[in-house]
Amino acid sequence: MTGYQVLGRRKGRGELRRFNLPVVAFGPKATMMSGGDGNYMIYTDLGLYLRGSSAHSAYRRDQLTNIWIPFTPASVTVSNTRFWATDTTGKVWRSGYWNRCDKTGFEEIIFDVPIQRMFIDTFRSHHFTALAANGDIYVMGYNYDGQLGLGDYENRETFVKVSDIPKVKWVMNGYIQSAIITEEGRVFVTGSNDYGTQGIIGLGADVEKIHTFQEIILWKNVGMTIQQFAVHGVMEWGGLFLITEAGDLHTCGYGNLSVQIVPDISGLVQVACAYDFVLVLKQDGSVWGAPMQEDRPVTGTDFYPLGITDIVEICGDGSGYAMLRSSSGQVTFYSSWSGSLIPAEYLPIGEDCCTVTPH
Repeated sequence: MTGYQVLGRRKGRGELRRFNLPVVAFGPKATMMSGGDGNYMIYTDLGLYLRGSSAHSAYRRDQLTNIWIPFTPASVTVSNTRFWATDTTGKVWRSGYWNRCDKTGFEEIIFDVPIQRMFIDTFRSHHFTALAANGDIYVMGYNYDGQLGLGDYENRETFVKVSDIPKVKWVMNGYIQSAIITEEGRVFVTGSNDYGTQGIIGLGADVEKIHTFQEIILWKNVGMTIQQFAVHGVMEWGGLFLITEAGDLHTCGYGNLSVQIVPDISGLVQVACAYDFVLVLKQDGSVWGAPMQEDRPVTGTDFYPLGITDIVEICGDGSGYAMLRSSSGQVTFYSSWSGSLIPAEYLPIGEDCCTVTPH
């Protein structure tokens, strides 16, 4: 345990006192988590914790900070400076850096229908998609490359419903692309065709960008079998990784227009991309990683075991880190730079914690 000095205010009195409080490792039991470009959000049995470059002064410390929220999360999503959550009634809440200032609390964003999940690009996240419980999608944010799919290249500061597309069951946002999987298993895309993500757009190298959702005919029967996916599009050699219901890993991008199976690896349940590596979670609870290859797609023989088991969820953050959640609720950070596993550290719940200094 590492000791920290916390500057706090005594109840009923005006003076400040300095408390020595321990950092708690493996204290709360996590039930859901999200990471994006240096920001992290974890929901536990002791409430919601944030760490990162924005929201509630969490950027002042490396430990996860407990904050008060007026809702019970059903899903959490975080990107470079934005924190999103949906609650159990289908309402949407946001915090973080908005309109050139940090929000000091979560505010509700009003939709006319219940929302089941928010989707963002893990790396840059300047466009956002809300998937409604009825299968409609609403989009907001940057639209320079047509990534909102609204038929133009104008940015949107409020959410707009996307019309004339089939009912959606899942969304995948890339750096400047968006794709959807319909309830019938069809795949539609919009946005840029750059950054090696031709496999996402699937329209050929001569098409630079599109501003409406168009179906990838080559993926006609792929969407039905997709269980989970992760987009890596921050570099020019990015791509898309898919886990099928059969537990196989597929990839596209890197100049490939169709989905290609990754040989020599199987029995998977989840995939996650970070800045320069990809992780997969196997059915036995083990996690394997592979570095991104600039000149070719990843193969099964590129993967190596991280030496950790009993994992039930993984996610990447776009900045060289990933989070791993075990069945017991423990969260571990993985650093590709050092190849190390780092236990999550939580600051204890306190009142008026405003300054933290190691000693």
